[in-house]
Amino acid sequence: MKEYKTKQRGEVEKCLVENMNRHLTAEDIVELLKGKGSDVGRTTVYRTLERLIKENKVRRYETGKGNSACFQYVGNPDHCHEHFHLQCTGCGELFHVECEHLSALQNHIMSEHGFNIDKTRTVFYGLCENCGVKQ
Repeated sequence: MKEYKTKQRGEVEKCLVENMNRHLTAEDIVELLKGKGSDVGRTTVYRTLERLIKENKVRRYETGKGNSACFQYVGNPDHCHEHFHLQCTGCGELFHVECEHLSALQNHIMSEHGFNIDKTRTVFYGLCENCGVKQ
């Protein structure tokens, strides 16, 4: 059965595109849409997220036991592929980082500890330069 793209699903996808440099929870998406006067419900948000994940347009990140999953729009799956992520706990901005030092760390962990890190699912949390200065 073919799925149709409804206006509400389009609003969810547009919200993700507009915030593609952030990891958003489903609740964040609902609140952002409410702030724009949209009446998209949680069920529609979750269904749309699942569809976009299947289409490889959205990545799902588990942030820890008991925490809500976060989602990020990647559009083209190759856009967010071979690099690490840094997320500011102050402003929420997500940075895509290609760094040979982090790659060396990944190689060290594999060779010394037998553990292969999945860069596409790895997020380091801390404060960005701007938020660090404010504190």
